[in-house]
Amino acid sequence: MTSTYTTNQGIEKPAAGDQSGTWGGTVNTNMDIIDRAICGVASLTLTGSTTTLTTTDGTLTDGMYRVLILGDGGDLGSDNTITISPNDQSKCYLVYNNLTANRNAIFTQGSGGNITVSNGATAWIYADGAGAGAEVRQGMVSTEIADQDGDTKIQVEEGGDDDDTIRFDIAGAEDFQMRANTFEVQTGSNIDMNGTELILDADGDTSITADSDDTIDFRIAGADDFQMTANTLSVLSGSTLNIDSGATIANSGTATGFGATSVAVLQATKNSADADTTQSITGAGFTPTLCLMLTAKAHDAVLGLGFTDGTITGGAFNESNQATAGDYDTSGGMSNLIVSSGNRVIGNFGGFTADGIDIDWVKTGSPTGFFSFTFLLVA
Repeated sequence: MTSTYTTNQGIEKPAAGDQSGTWGGTVNTNMDIIDRAICGVASLTLTGSTTTLTTTDGTLTDGMYRVLILGDGGDLGSDNTITISPNDQSKCYLVYNNLTANRNAIFTQGSGGNITVSNGATAWIYADGAGAGAEVRQGMVSTEIADQDGDTKIQVEEGGDDDDTIRFDIAGAEDFQMRANTFEVQTGSNIDMNGTELILDADGDTSITADSDDTIDFRIAGADDFQMTANTLSVLSGSTLNIDSGATIANSGTATGFGATSVAVLQATKNSADADTTQSITGAGFTPTLCLMLTAKAHDAVLGLGFTDGTITGGAFNESNQATAGDYDTSGGMSNLIVSSGNRVIGNFGGFTADGIDIDWVKTGSPTGFFSFTFLLVA
C-alpha cells in the first residue's frame, strides 16, 4: 500500500501494515518535520529577485520551518519575491527581514494577494493554501500596526536604519510622517478639518475656523479679529492692522482706502454779488476732518488762506483794505472777500459733508466781482 501525507507539513502516514521493520526512519523524519514546524529557525540566503519556499512531502525542506531569517550575500539589487509552494498548503511563519540595502521581502502563494515584510521588520504572516487564488496575509509586525492586507499601517521603522520616524500609510500610500516635534503631511495628502475649529493655543481661545463656505475666521483671545474670503482679507471691527516701524507695504495693484482717497484738492468760484447762500463743495469722495482754503481775486493781488478742523476756524488775509491784513484771524471766517470799503463777503465754515465741505456766504454792502478758491481736504 502507498503512504499518504498530512495536508500542510507533508508528514508521512504509512499505510496499515507497510514499512514493517523499516518504519523507524519514517518516524524519525516525521519527528524532525514536527520539530521544524514547532520552533525551527532557518537562516535563508536569498539571491536575485525571486525565491521559492518549498515544502516536499516526507522530506525535510525549508518550507517546513516556523521562523525564517532572510539574509543575502550583498545587495540583491531589488526586492525579493518569495513564493510559498505548493499553493494548496496552509502556512504560518515568523519572518525577520535582514536583507541589506533596505530591500523588502514580498510573500506570495497565489493571485489572492501578497504581503510585504519591510526591511528590518519582524512579522507573523500566514498563507491560506487556497490553490491558484491563494492569499498571504499579515498578522503582527514588530515595527508596525497594520490592517489585514497590510496596505494601511503605522510604521515605526521602514528599513534597517530608519529611527525616530513614524509613518502613516493608507491604502498603500504614505500620507503622513511624524518626527521629533514635527508632523508632516506628505505630497498628495491633506488634512481635512471638515469645517471644524483648529485650536492653536493651550487655553482654547485662539483658533482658525472655516465653518462657513469659502470663509476663514481667525479668532484671538476669544474674539473674531480677522476674516478671509475669496481675494479679501478683512480686519474686523475692534481690531487693528499694525505695521511695525521699519516695515513696508508694497502695492503692485490697486489700493483702495489709502493715499489718493484720503486727500482731495477741489476748486470753486464765487460771485460776490450773489445773495447770502450756502455753497456745497463736493467731489472729495470721503468725509473730511481738515480743510485748507486758498482764496484769490482775479486781476488783483488779493490772497487769503483759511483753515478749519471742524472745531477751530480762522484765516489769514492780505487784502489791503483790512486792518488785520496778514494776521491770523478767527473772527472773519475762512474767507474774507473785501471788494471795497464797506463791501465784502465772508465765507464761514458750514460743516463737513460725506463728499466735501459747505461754505456759508454772508455779504455786507454791495460787493461785485468774482473770486476763485482751492480747497485741500484731508480725511
